Amino acid sequence: MAAALVGAWLGCAVPALRPNPSTESDPSLRFRDASGEAQSLSLASLRRTCAVQEVEVDDPYHGRRMRYSALELRCVLDRGFGDQGGATALRDRGLLLRALDGYTRPASGRDLLEPGGYLAFGEPDRLSGSDADS
Repeated sequence: MAAALVGAWLGCAVPALRPNPSTESDPSLRFRDASGEAQSLSLASLRRTCAVQEVEVDDPYHGRRMRYSALELRCVLDRGFGDQGGATALRDRGLLLRALDGYTRPASGRDLLEPGGYLAFGEPDRLSGSDADS
């Protein structure tokens, strides 16, 4: 199955994964559940626990094939919603994905857990040396 790209540092509500206001040097995600409880995880901490992979997709925004450094979405959801059963517990739930620019898209947990889902955080050629290391 081709890689499915989910945002380029995005955010989910009900439960919710939202971008946290942060400096460029320490981006983070906010995971908010239906009760409003939120947890933030930095990109650095997610990269320590989820393997960084390079994915290549047909990017409709750029209108061409693009390469991204990304984290497997299942791993990110496991970390962000770990105290609620992780990614598997989200299978039958609806989520909202919210990007930094405010774009919001509903998605089913089942769709997000399909193999090949990734959370992109940058283009490999544009990341600095320390950012590119896994």
